Amino acid sequence: MQSHLIFSLIRKGKIVISVLAAAIVLCGCKREKQTVFTETVYASDDIGDTRQDAIYEEQPEHAETICVFVCGAVNCEGVYELPESSRVIDAVEAAGGYSEDADRIYVNQAEYVYDTQRVEIPTFEEAQRLREIEAEAAAEQGDSGSVRENGLIDINTADKQELMRIPGIGESKADRIIEYRQIHGRFGSIEELMNVSGIGSGMYEKMKDCITVK
Repeated sequence: MQSHLIFSLIRKGKIVISVLAAAIVLCGCKREKQTVFTETVYASDDIGDTRQDAIYEEQPEHAETICVFVCGAVNCEGVYELPESSRVIDAVEAAGGYSEDADRIYVNQAEYVYDTQRVEIPTFEEAQRLREIEAEAAAEQGDSGSVRENGLIDINTADKQELMRIPGIGESKADRIIEYRQIHGRFGSIEELMNVSGIGSGMYEKMKDCITVK
């Protein structure tokens, strides 16, 4: 009877040991699985970082820009940031375009602009005065013979720059005078200048004391 009881306890002891061993094994597996899972997360993060680096490297470089000051006969004066290869017309458009009194042909619209440049658009009146100054400077360098000793400009022989020295005559009207001469020949009198498009009696009165014909 006692031997049977001892055998039964030993048997139960083996079962308990087996259960404990299984529990230990299971705990170990869980821990291993947890460790593997943690490493997998880190690996995933590393991949994510690698992808972010790749995305960052693929970002295009920013184009070079310049800053120019646009003023004068424009709708909104100010400093504007433009692409490096911009031209005068781009600067004017950035400033809201030309104002109504702007002389659009005095400044070369196709000229490239550069960083810190001042782009100033003159009005019709300002451009006319600038042309007169330029013509006076050109006349000081040499006389082509169209200006007499008394200072009168011969409208039959004057070139474009010399015609622009006449009060009220800008680039476009100088071109019309030259075109008129090419079509109709020499002016017979200074009054015939009023036959040129854009030159009326009022403008003629302002210039008649400055012109002559040979």
